Amino acid sequence: MHGFFRRRESVVLKTVINFRATSSVEPRHVRLAVIVCSCNVISDTDLAEGIATVRRENPHRPVTVGLVYKALGKKLNCGGCLPLTMQLLAELDPQSAERPSRRRRSGATGGAAAGFRAAASPESH
Repeated sequence: MHGFFRRRESVVLKTVINFRATSSVEPRHVRLAVIVCSCNVISDTDLAEGIATVRRENPHRPVTVGLVYKALGKKLNCGGCLPLTMQLLAELDPQSAERPSRRRRSGATGGAAAGFRAAASPESH
């Protein structure tokens, strides 16, 4: 995760330098968006707008990544953005973070993944 933010700081710094060279507006007045999902080109500000839309439609409904994507008119593609999207969802909408998940997170036992790991282990042959 730290590598992501270091790269982001580097890009932001280059953008600010280029912005200063080509604009009369001070960079401190500019909010730079961060791309969260490169498959769908969804930024952190888009994510915040999607959360607000879901909240407006039904304030008591748990906000999920799927509902936010649907509100933005997008579909989840590769899933590489899920960890960051879920982290931002928890930061931007604390109510959604308070609700316990029904799914097990990584490290869960049982299910298809456990069967696959058991079949692939050299001890099972």
